[in-house]
Amino acid sequence: MEYLAAKKQKGSPIMPLYTLVELSASFIESLLVISTITRISGKKHTNPQHILLILAATCVMTTIVTFMNMWESFSYLTIVIAATYSICITKLTSNGRLLLRTVSCMLTLFFLHTLDYVVGFSVSMIIGQSQDIFHGFELMMKTGTIRTIYTVINKALQVSLFFLLGAQYEKIRQFDKRYLGILFGITTSCYIIMSILLSLIMTDSLFVMQIAIVVSWIFIMSCLVAIITIISIHSKYIKKERETVMISLTNELMERNYQQLHKNQRLIAKQVHDFTNHLKTLKGMLDKDTEAEQYVCKLLAITYRESKLCHSGCDVIDAIINCKVSEATAGHIAFTYKVQLPEPIHISSVDICAVLSNQIDNALEACANIPNQQERFVQVTLWQKETFLFFKVINSVLVNPFIAGNTLISKKKESGHGLGLINIRDTVEKYNGTLDNQFSGNQFISIAMMQNTI
Repeated sequence: MEYLAAKKQKGSPIMPLYTLVELSASFIESLLVISTITRISGKKHTNPQHILLILAATCVMTTIVTFMNMWESFSYLTIVIAATYSICITKLTSNGRLLLRTVSCMLTLFFLHTLDYVVGFSVSMIIGQSQDIFHGFELMMKTGTIRTIYTVINKALQVSLFFLLGAQYEKIRQFDKRYLGILFGITTSCYIIMSILLSLIMTDSLFVMQIAIVVSWIFIMSCLVAIITIISIHSKYIKKERETVMISLTNELMERNYQQLHKNQRLIAKQVHDFTNHLKTLKGMLDKDTEAEQYVCKLLAITYRESKLCHSGCDVIDAIINCKVSEATAGHIAFTYKVQLPEPIHISSVDICAVLSNQIDNALEACANIPNQQERFVQVTLWQKETFLFFKVINSVLVNPFIAGNTLISKKKESGHGLGLINIRDTVEKYNGTLDNQFSGNQFISIAMMQNTI
């Protein structure tokens, strides 16, 4: 597809060799376009079927472009038809989505035609032997030896570009829709502006040349704005990705910590149980109503009272609640809990930890800000209904934690705080659940619902 095809003047003999060169140029460019789109999008078939499909599609495209060039040697309609055909036909040769194939097509055409113009004007300046390139350009556009040399050089550079950029193709395939859309907009704009500037340059009018300069500056400024926008979007994406990684790592560390805590609690409970049996044996060996017997009775009473721990059947839930009970006691916060789990838990321990521990941590933090210790309380309720698991945490608060738009904000000033709420919401959404936060009567109510299915 040679879009800078020579204008065939009436009466000019067209030699078979030159005709073959033009057809070969169109074939090579068509092959490069279809091959590049397929390579970026990921080929659908294996050899030799893949090669046969590429060659067949290239032959059809060459025929279409040759026919269009016979009608008019240079037309933007030819480019539109060729681009549309390339995007559609590569549906048969690649696995790429429509947007990916469209972006790949525009990128390929942009690079190929930019190379066309650069080589074309360079050759025109050399053969024109003057700063005025129009004379050289007219010589180059006439079918003959000069145009053949230009065509060979141009196609050789295009093929070289195809192989040089080969390592970058798969990177484009990894872009998400947002970045593909931005890339499509920038590439298409560049292509259109490049074509407009080319048309403006190909005139002797000083006024038109001045317009071309103005358009060039506007275009450069627009590119800078686009680059800044892309960098900004990418920075936000990287920040979000880092937060996600940090949250995931935090969840895993918390889950490991609570699992270890649960093991320690079970070990301590066993030791307490054994110690209690020893005390009972010792009590039976002592005389009644003695000071030693009364002291052992007091020890037994304390042991029984402190061994009351949460035993829900889920190790992580038990570890979290038992740990938070201790923290609440140390912070002079009344902590109560009710756990009803008749069915097995199919939710990951890491994700249970991410939701429940963050809910209780937020509640304890809010209570710690209340000066009157008598007003501090946290109530935790876990239950199952149908295929869902519910986590409900109620706590007293000093002030309404909501701001405009029912959005919660963290009172902590340290970097990284506020991720707990994000952590809870992201986790419940992972299990097709919801997070509902409410404020009523100086109480904050957090209800997380997660689907509990295999």
